[in-house]
Amino acid sequence: RELNWRTFSTREVFRLNRAGLGSKAALDPAVTLLEEADIIRAVDLPKQPQGGRPPRRFIVNPAVHGEQP
Repeated sequence: RELNWRTFSTREVFRLNRAGLGSKAALDPAVTLLEEADIIRAVDLPKQPQGGRPPRRFIVNPAVHGEQP
């Protein structure tokens, strides 16, 4: 909410350098908790033409920002 994100990727979270969220192993439980609480939802992205792992993107529930879904 502090950054007013409507969508975000795990890479963007890593770039914030927040204590306790600096690795995938640390971030995954937080993401799971937020998904189970219906605060965020994973966004399926198409595979990249050059291959590789697609970014993990999430959409934030509009109610978090006081908006109607």
